[in-house]
Amino acid sequence: MVCRECEHRVARRLKGALKEELRARGYGKAVRVIETSCLDVCPSRGATVALASGIRPGPARCFVAMGAVDLGAIVAAVEERLPS
Repeated sequence: MVCRECEHRVARRLKGALKEELRARGYGKAVRVIETSCLDVCPSRGATVALASGIRPGPARCFVAMGAVDLGAIVAAVEERLPS
């Protein structure tokens, strides 16, 4: 979930880049990237991404992006939640 209340340009770029990366890794429709309302942890001039617990049990994770985004770390966290 990408917070749509964050600075819109950052959030839109982040959402698009995350969708592209997940598609490139073959996850297609197995993983959805959606916008959500404010997550109440957003920085001013950044964006927040939250990962639901997904299929595997475990806590949700939240990434706060300021400037450059580490897509690799977000994708790795998504991959941890997918079935083997």
